[in-house]
Amino acid sequence: MATNPPPPSRRQINDERLRDAALAEVVDHGADSLGPTAVARRAGLSTGAVYNRFEDTTELLVDLWTSRCQQAGTDLMNIAMEALLGNDGDAKGDVARRQLVEALANPSPAVSALIELIVIAHRDEALAEVVIPGGTAMIAGHGVTRSADPDQRAKAALVVSLLLGMLLLDASGVEVEPDWAEVEPDWAEVEPDWERTFGGMAVRLRQRIEPAGEPEMLTLPELPSGDEIDDDPTRAALMLACMEVIGRVGLQRATVTRIARRAGLTHGAIYGLFGSKEELVATAVAELTDKILGLDRDFNRVQYERFGDYPATVSAVLAGFTDGRRRSWQLFRLECHLAQRHDPAVAGALDAVYSRTMAHDAVTFTQLLGLDVGMAKSRARMQMAVPLGRIMLQALIPGAMDEVDWRRSAGLLG
Repeated sequence: MATNPPPPSRRQINDERLRDAALAEVVDHGADSLGPTAVARRAGLSTGAVYNRFEDTTELLVDLWTSRCQQAGTDLMNIAMEALLGNDGDAKGDVARRQLVEALANPSPAVSALIELIVIAHRDEALAEVVIPGGTAMIAGHGVTRSADPDQRAKAALVVSLLLGMLLLDASGVEVEPDWAEVEPDWAEVEPDWERTFGGMAVRLRQRIEPAGEPEMLTLPELPSGDEIDDDPTRAALMLACMEVIGRVGLQRATVTRIARRAGLTHGAIYGLFGSKEELVATAVAELTDKILGLDRDFNRVQYERFGDYPATVSAVLAGFTDGRRRSWQLFRLECHLAQRHDPAVAGALDAVYSRTMAHDAVTFTQLLGLDVGMAKSRARMQMAVPLGRIMLQALIPGAMDEVDWRRSAGLLG
């Protein structure tokens, strides 16, 4: 005779309350702001209850990853792989694509927290001890390993990059969207056509690609020097120092003194040019992002003219993401995406730059690839998401993407 499981103990009930509270705090205020007092208050427990269970905030984040985030990420990864790499003509693929569209439009709290923990793991050794192996396990079964079939590995790597990048764009809670009426008057009423975009990608991705010759890896442009950023060398030095420091420690821990020291200046130099740390950060986000994305856009256009093929161009550019010279910029971009959820100035700076970039890309796709407006809008967002996800994937499995032949996944971009 079957017996009912015993009821949960008080400790188990309190653990779940603390996890629920910690998850809500991370989503609402960010992992860097997580503290035992706020968690206890939200859980309706004492601060002592938090310390009795978790030694410090990092251990609470570690528990959150293992108890909530990793499984949520695994489930969503399975949906994405079924949606884009499943069997041809399988009805499950249609269902999975609808589920994927919904999950990207409305990410769960656990998925939103997962994205944040992946980003900050590079600066927290204890967190990295669970995020890196957990993330590896999350995607290894889909072929993103050195021993996998090269074709499957490249396609799975690009699907994962797309998924992570889309989530980073959307899970921030800030909608980056151009004013389409200013781009083309009749574009404002057209929604991005994700189901058709994903359906077309799924068909192309099932085609095996056997590229000839050795893959080409493009060396991405050098980051701009100080005089290319601003005519005032002090302003330029502070913005570059801002990028370096925030990329290493995050926005909240990037103090004025630390930024000034990195720039070789006194903290008074900052207040002589900027009214506050927040003004400096917003200026750095706006000007560096606009400048570097502009350089990359010009570079990609030149390479497209050389290759004569859009997928080949993007594949070669993705291969160049392992260039260590850009690591500070890449980490800075990821940290800014986390910060924009809680910092209106950063959100406004990113929104202005990204909206211009996405509008430009959407118009280009209608002209270059002959896409209709709905698909051009979704492809412009993909164009923004894939590089971000590529950076996150490199952080999640360091070095694992160095030998991916991205030409094999060009069907996704075709």
